[in-house]
Amino acid sequence: MSRPEPSIEQIKLAHAQRHMALMHQFFLEHGLREKKKLRGNDWERLQRIRESTGYADAFAGQPLISVIVPTYNRAQVIVERTLPSVQQQSYANWELLIVGDRMEESQAALLRAAAAGDSRVRFHNLKFRGNYPSTKGPMWYVAGTKPVNFGLRCARGAWIAHLDDDDEFLPEHLSTLLQTAQAERSEWAHSLVKYIDDQGREQGTVGSTTPSHGCISRIGSLYHAGLKTFRYNPGCWKYFYPGDWDLWERLLDMGVRNIHAPRITAIHHGDYFRDGVLNADNAPATGFAPGIPNPADTYRDWLKPQELAPSQLAAQQAREDLCEIHAVVIDTSGDTQALQRTLASLDAQQHRRIHISVLSPNTTTPETAWIDQFHALAKQTPAEWLLPLHAGDELAKHALLVLAERAAAQPAWVCCYVDEDAREKDGYGQPLLKPDLNLDMLRSYPYIGRTLAIKREALLAGDGLDARHGALAHYDFAFCAIEQHGLAAVGHIDEVLYHAGKPYTEWLVSEEVASQSAGVVDAHLQRLGIPHEMLPGPVSGMNRVRYVHTRQPPVSIIIPTRDQLPLLNGLIDSLLAKTTYTNFELLIVDNNSEEPAACAYLDGIEKLNSSQLRVLRYPHPFNYSAINNFAAAQARGEYLILLNNDTAVLQDDWIESLLNHAQRPEVGIVGAKLYFPDGRVQHGGVVLGLRGPADHPFIGMPMDATGYMHRLQVDQNYTAVTAACLMIRKSIYDSVGGLDEQDFKVSYNDVDLCLKVHQAGYLTVWTPYARLMHVGSVSQNNVDKTAQEAKHKRFQNEQNAMYRKWLPLLARDPAYNRNLNLDGPGFELDPRRNLGWQPLAKPMKPRLYCVPADATGCGNYRVMQPFVSMYLAGMVDGTVADTHLTPIHMERFAPDSIILQRQLSDDQLTIMRNYKDFIRAFKVYELDDYLPQIPIKSAFHKVMPKDVLKVLRKAVALTDRFVVSTEPLAEQFAGLHSDIRVVRNRLPVHWWDKVSSERRKGRKPRVGWGGGASHRGDLELITDVVRDLANEVEWVFFGMCPDKLRPYVHEFHEGVPITEYPRKLASLNLDLALAPLEENLFNECKSNLRLLEYGACGYPVICSDIVCYRDDLPVTRVKNRYKDWISAIRMHLDDLDATARMGDALRDAVRKDWMLTEDKLVEWRSAWLPN
Repeated sequence: MSRPEPSIEQIKLAHAQRHMALMHQFFLEHGLREKKKLRGNDWERLQRIRESTGYADAFAGQPLISVIVPTYNRAQVIVERTLPSVQQQSYANWELLIVGDRMEESQAALLRAAAAGDSRVRFHNLKFRGNYPSTKGPMWYVAGTKPVNFGLRCARGAWIAHLDDDDEFLPEHLSTLLQTAQAERSEWAHSLVKYIDDQGREQGTVGSTTPSHGCISRIGSLYHAGLKTFRYNPGCWKYFYPGDWDLWERLLDMGVRNIHAPRITAIHHGDYFRDGVLNADNAPATGFAPGIPNPADTYRDWLKPQELAPSQLAAQQAREDLCEIHAVVIDTSGDTQALQRTLASLDAQQHRRIHISVLSPNTTTPETAWIDQFHALAKQTPAEWLLPLHAGDELAKHALLVLAERAAAQPAWVCCYVDEDAREKDGYGQPLLKPDLNLDMLRSYPYIGRTLAIKREALLAGDGLDARHGALAHYDFAFCAIEQHGLAAVGHIDEVLYHAGKPYTEWLVSEEVASQSAGVVDAHLQRLGIPHEMLPGPVSGMNRVRYVHTRQPPVSIIIPTRDQLPLLNGLIDSLLAKTTYTNFELLIVDNNSEEPAACAYLDGIEKLNSSQLRVLRYPHPFNYSAINNFAAAQARGEYLILLNNDTAVLQDDWIESLLNHAQRPEVGIVGAKLYFPDGRVQHGGVVLGLRGPADHPFIGMPMDATGYMHRLQVDQNYTAVTAACLMIRKSIYDSVGGLDEQDFKVSYNDVDLCLKVHQAGYLTVWTPYARLMHVGSVSQNNVDKTAQEAKHKRFQNEQNAMYRKWLPLLARDPAYNRNLNLDGPGFELDPRRNLGWQPLAKPMKPRLYCVPADATGCGNYRVMQPFVSMYLAGMVDGTVADTHLTPIHMERFAPDSIILQRQLSDDQLTIMRNYKDFIRAFKVYELDDYLPQIPIKSAFHKVMPKDVLKVLRKAVALTDRFVVSTEPLAEQFAGLHSDIRVVRNRLPVHWWDKVSSERRKGRKPRVGWGGGASHRGDLELITDVVRDLANEVEWVFFGMCPDKLRPYVHEFHEGVPITEYPRKLASLNLDLALAPLEENLFNECKSNLRLLEYGACGYPVICSDIVCYRDDLPVTRVKNRYKDWISAIRMHLDDLDATARMGDALRDAVRKDWMLTEDKLVEWRSAWLPN
């Protein structure tokens, strides 16, 4: 049978894929080198910008902001949408530069007319279009560079913002980003951008605390005008990716200070979520889409790397303490294909100690009849744990092994649930990344999912599964476990181990769940003897529990204030008018109000002499914690409500909704749902570690948003909530010492309070049924430059205090799954999760986090290759990364050691101080060169700090050990650290053991050199030698060749990616290799790496006779004199057979003693780990 003809779309896709592959290959071959050339002095340029006159002016007052809009024949949409969005900005000091890319005259006329009506708007139409690529690749990522760069040249502002010609700013865009940048003295501020498709449907938001490709939008950025000199790279299409991404990466690489504003401030219009977006030439542009990949594809790419390494797998399978697990497949539908999928996934399990049974109840009520069979099986099986599954479900192949390992580490567990997704046509999707046991969320709905692993002993000791609850019998069992054994009895494995045959969203609203959910919770509360009412929740299958309390305890509402009478008056009016709860007192704490109207208002309240409405005077500097503690000490209520003065009551039963939970004995704190004045969500709980020590998820979402896993709709436990509206029992407040007046005067005092209450064993509840309005941080706005700097310093100190006090908990918030990102708005996939992915409770290998100085030189040889070799040998676990981690992320990663190579910049030292102050891991500083004496002719001489020895002294002092490559290097640095170790350079086996070269392949002997680009001075030593032997040999140079030598060189080979270097060096087929080095301290401290590389290729070698090359390797050493080099070369050329034997001997010596074999790796591991 002949194959069907491919469709037009298939042909287009294949063509596009070939084109993408060629682009990628071109990038690998040319792009890295071009990037390095373009960016070589970026760091120095940034320092000059920071030192320039006028640099600091951007961080004070209301500086001019230049907004640049590039366009091509889209005048109408600019006039109708883009221009009005700028004119409606609340921040007024801006200029708008619209730059046409040689627009048609009819289009340009519209924009000239628009500009004529507003002096702040300027329009330029370029005479010539940019020289854009003729390839059929997508055009959007290059077509704006010429007009954007023209706009940058014309910009007069202290800050730069970008806007596309069909997009729009929200009214607070410029003010939000400017305030954010000025408050933190950041040179680049970026926010969230909402994406809307061509049909007006919301596609999601783009933006992240850590900008990266696909996680940042140009229209959501504001950056210091000093950075405009770097400009959009008009040649980026050849080498990298879109011009804006190229600029963002460049700014990050050079160390520009940036900060994220987690608020939607702009709207991007475009259809970028759909699959197979086509450009004008019908080439799919999905490989270059600007920031929003298909969510399903993103998840599958994220999930794909999550597999146990061979060494991890072997170690776990060898353990004899891992329990037997009995997988019980419930087949109530008779779907043979679904059953086979489940059984196939069980056959693929990596855990060896499993049993498998299939239950196919043949009754009129199969939905419950399987429970009796399950109980009978539980009595017979030798397995310690049982896992009920449904036909059609699948498990990750490591699922049961991870379950057994976690169960061994958590003997208190009685049952356990896991993260899940759903089986779909093209793979897996719809991930459900659950919190650890969340009692109030569990009472709201069965978020644990359709299955629950159960310890056999506990099942048999109790009443088993209650058939009356049908499909939710396991849900009921979880509540029974809590009732009998406490909250710690229900475990959670935050790994996607379960691929549900029926998606969770379908299961939750199904009749079998919706009809049983309230009954399960009702039975649970009845067993505990807790009076309650069951009310329907926001969605079928969800509940709201109203606890029946017999008392109406007195409540004290504490409102700190200073001036701002309209806000305070609005709050008091709304509170008194709408609050139905009567047993409260209102304590207004005046902190030095000065405005006459505010003072008169407070005096008037005071003169009322009301026992319910009191004014307290706190005549001291602003200290939010001290103010509230001062009021709490005078409060008469049994419960306290901390309430900001910029809030307003939205519903009459808000106090009752807070007391609904606060009166429960196990609850310590209750938080409310807060909205901005425009109805968007301001507070839906606090996530520890989010965008710093802690922050709010869901900020800026619509009022009716459901939130991830309905978390904006149901009662649940958070570890912290905001004190903008917080209820706490006064006895608990007093017992934990109230708010911390010393370490948290302004920020994080509420989070600290919640964590102290959590530590004392109480729950914190967030409820969506108590709703208030909150403006947010009004008292902290509009302060002068000096105050801003003091605020910034105070804020940093409070952040550091949080890290010192609570870091382990901040990194592992039980209310927030560790697979979720801590950098963005919240509740998105964490792109770092697969960085050294570790699903086991107790890793069996040391865990390393390695930061090389580069990816091609010493970073490769002394960090990347030793780590990779140890990892493949099963000696260590962890990762090599090109970025540092924040204290939160590093604590999440939990390394045993952090390896830091050649970290010298101010920002790098700041990060290292954070590691020293907050991270418990062992820290190693690694160095391969004597940086204080870099030769003048070296390419790296100018880029090193002038006071590099002073910088090194600071850096090394922040670590526990200093590792260097040679004894002379250790001697030179002897005074820098008390623990200096020497670990010699060696060659990675998997790169060098198979390379080989051929001899006598030229018409004349092939003599040459290969290496990096920093050896001009070394090679110029032999300029006369190269000249005078040009007629006797074929000179071959690879990687570098000084101009002085070029006329005499037979072949010159450009540098290649490091992965191709061994093969390329061997392909030179040299009959003799040279290794000249200048005699200076820098070279004397170097290693013999060049000799090792030559030796691995079998090349005989002549080298300079200096310290670094004086070892037992069989090479010819010469003084750096013309006659010595000439004589040695001619000696070898006179007897090429003997010369070849010398190359063989060198190769044998290198392979015997100088490879990263396992015995040599032990030396590396010992140097990188604590004793």
